[in-house]
Amino acid sequence: GSGHQKILPEHVLQAMIEDQDAIIAKLIISCDGNIDIIKQELEENLDKIPKVTGGGAGDVFMSQELASIIKKSETIATSTGDKFVTIERLFQAMLSDLTYNVAQILMKGAIVENILIEKIKQLRKGKTADTAFAEDQFDALTRYCKDLTQIAKDGKIDPVIGRDEEI
Repeated sequence: GSGHQKILPEHVLQAMIEDQDAIIAKLIISCDGNIDIIKQELEENLDKIPKVTGGGAGDVFMSQELASIIKKSETIATSTGDKFVTIERLFQAMLSDLTYNVAQILMKGAIVENILIEKIKQLRKGKTADTAFAEDQFDALTRYCKDLTQIAKDGKIDPVIGRDEEI
């Protein structure tokens, strides 16, 4: 390739599942999803991505699919009365289009969109994301982005998130 590096939805999902706050892990479990299958599928998918080395290793941008998922999560947030995009809406957006590879992975892990939406409602207890709850989640979202950028800079994954103006 041209030495370009992309952050994929798979990277974000992996970071979300491994996050210390475990919001997404808890959601997966409450949906009767299989977190081990999802982790395994993610690893297998990410292992197939060609590694980027050499001079271009610093160029970073998000994949088209990730940009599309982020846009979708904004739409979902707005339609549910949220002022922020929270982590669980980003997760929901990953399932919103079955052409997404990441949606296929989640389906293999037995995550069903309408059950997920129901569980998010229960998780929120009627709150919209304009409260301290959203701030916490928003912090988590920011932290993933930072973590992924750092991991990528360290050369541990090829892709990276950056470019605030595009997000």
